[in-house]
Amino acid sequence: MNRITSAMLVLVMALSMAVVYVRHQHRMVFADIQKSEGYFAELSRQEKRLVLEQQAWLEFWRVENTAKKKLGMVKPDPAEIRIVKLRDH
Repeated sequence: MNRITSAMLVLVMALSMAVVYVRHQHRMVFADIQKSEGYFAELSRQEKRLVLEQQAWLEFWRVENTAKKKLGMVKPDPAEIRIVKLRDH
């Protein structure tokens, strides 16, 4: 009977340690999932910002393209540019 009790005690201790280990691993994986979800949310915000920026640049390109083709406008030569400064009132 003493041997069986000792064997059961060892088995219970081993299973208890396995439960503690598995729970710890579960917490670690859950923490990684939470961190990944945070990264995903940040990347989603960046993607939205970049899409808006891309749309703005495409709009600029469309305006510039229309100005060149339909209105015959060209960028001025830097030597022809004059900067006018206004006096403070």
